[in-house]
Amino acid sequence: MLISELSIHRPIFATVLSLMLLVVGLIGLTRLWQGIRELPNIDSPVVSVETRYRGAAPEIIETKVTQPLEDRIAGVEHIDKLKSSSSDERSQISVEFDLDRNIDEAANDIRDRVGRVLSSLPEEADPPEISKADANAEPIIFVNLSSDTLGSLELTDYAERYVVDRFAAIPGVARVRLTGDRRYAMRVWIDRTALAARRFTANDIEAALNRENVQIPAGRIESQAREFSLNTATGFQTAEDFRNLIIGRGPDGYLVKLADVADVELAAENERTIARTNRISGVSVGIEAQANANALEVAKAVRAEIAALNKDLPAGTQLGINIDRAVFIEASLHEVLVALSISFTLVLVVIYAFLGNWRATLIPAVTIPISILAACAAMNAMGFTLNVLTLLGMVLAIGLVVDDAIVVLENIYRRIEHGEPSLLAAIDGSKEIGFAVIATTLVLSAVFVPISFLGGRVGRLFSEFGFTLAASILFSCLVALTLTPMMTSQLFRGGRDAQPGQRPRGPNLRQPVGVVRACVAADAAALLEGCHLRARGIGRRRGADRHVPERKHSQRRSRRRAHRDQRAGRRVAAVHGWLREAARRHRRRGDEAVRRHPALQRSCAGGRRRRRSGRGESRAVVHRSQRLGRSGAHGR
Repeated sequence: MLISELSIHRPIFATVLSLMLLVVGLIGLTRLWQGIRELPNIDSPVVSVETRYRGAAPEIIETKVTQPLEDRIAGVEHIDKLKSSSSDERSQISVEFDLDRNIDEAANDIRDRVGRVLSSLPEEADPPEISKADANAEPIIFVNLSSDTLGSLELTDYAERYVVDRFAAIPGVARVRLTGDRRYAMRVWIDRTALAARRFTANDIEAALNRENVQIPAGRIESQAREFSLNTATGFQTAEDFRNLIIGRGPDGYLVKLADVADVELAAENERTIARTNRISGVSVGIEAQANANALEVAKAVRAEIAALNKDLPAGTQLGINIDRAVFIEASLHEVLVALSISFTLVLVVIYAFLGNWRATLIPAVTIPISILAACAAMNAMGFTLNVLTLLGMVLAIGLVVDDAIVVLENIYRRIEHGEPSLLAAIDGSKEIGFAVIATTLVLSAVFVPISFLGGRVGRLFSEFGFTLAASILFSCLVALTLTPMMTSQLFRGGRDAQPGQRPRGPNLRQPVGVVRACVAADAAALLEGCHLRARGIGRRRGADRHVPERKHSQRRSRRRAHRDQRAGRRVAAVHGWLREAARRHRRRGDEAVRRHPALQRSCAGGRRRRRSGRGESRAVVHRSQRLGRSGAHGR
């Protein structure tokens, strides 16, 4: 082919082309390695709405919170699934959108719809929290914050002030969840006997707290020269302030304080959960990734943030990882990379076992990585990621991309083994097999490319797999038609078994090999022609002997012997014709080699003279064999 012949005559062109593919592929691999993940991005965009209503039963949560929110959210476009659950003091709604929907736009639409229904929710319910993650999703990393000097309340306060915000600012993090936290709260332990004796209820205490423990704007005072802003300091700050809270007047008309009917203390808001690491109590920080985020990138960023936070923690406080789910993803990717290296090694071992030449094995060892790396550049251009499926596609591609190189290499290597000069063998061999390589590449690409156009979640799962295989196969065809012929012509320049700096063993390649083989084939043809004529004479003699009267069994034996001799004569004649045709073919090949390489004409002058003498000797042998055959036939 034209590109193969150009690469053979211009080795620098083929080398630079392969180096360009190698450099671009390395750049693409570097960028793909930064975004490595377990599977392709097949997760649908998910937005969750979580609402807390303290003290409410699941039935009240369902009717007062979940149902109104569902009715509003259902009108958002491109919703695939809508799931909700109502439990004690908690309402969860998960909205799953179509695969092509942008998660940021979907979250904004949900916020707009939820904002319209806030006025119809109970006043005691907390505002809904909207996050770009599944409400039932598991955190990818659990981080434990523990201390030998700080208590659980102080640890929780420190985590909410300094740790949570640092983790929430990491790209790809959807939510940071605290477990085992102890928030500061003023606990009021009511004495029901004292409360009933003064004829008050728990609702009276709640109403008094809501009425007195408030911050009310008082306006401002203006004068001609000054202006003052007024604030009413009615909020309670200490436990003593809460104890002095007036609930109301008792039956006797005296004022009843909160300290008369309850015990007040500063303690934890919730003590129903606890987090421990190595039997040490602390606060567990769960970090959830967004639905479309790269879990490995998020885990890597979290580890870096933990190392930065540990430098600024108070004395006796440490931050460590309890559970890291990204470790299992990295382990699976490591196993795929090991399989990739093993498959590459086995391919080279098998090639060396069949070809038995280290130079021939070196060519696929160079062409396979170039084809795979060039496919990485195409993957990066398409916006794909490096994951388990694409790496498995590369493992499979090693066995496919090596086919083109082996076909071209074997065809050229066979010609060199038959004695052709390496330059001529590379040109003719690549030209002979070029269109077959292109046809094989197109057939394999036609098998894997349609996988990339499948629809739905399965299509998105295997689209990168099919495209990786197709790209590797296409680049292997280009490399097999450019780099492989060039390297073969250069590595076998001195002959198949020649070492660097030594003359090749076997026939002298300075002379056209076809001349020598033509002479040898002519001599062999002449000898076999004489044997053929001798066999024909034997056949005629035995045919003449059939007229001698013999018994029946002797006649049958003579006929079988005659048939056997005829078959042997036909086989000898076939071999003779094949050798005669081989002689003509080698003569034409030697003449063509001389015409193509004028530099060899001067060195081949002696070869031509020997070829003429060889032809004369061959004709003499033929005449002798013919006479020998005729004399043998007549003599017998």
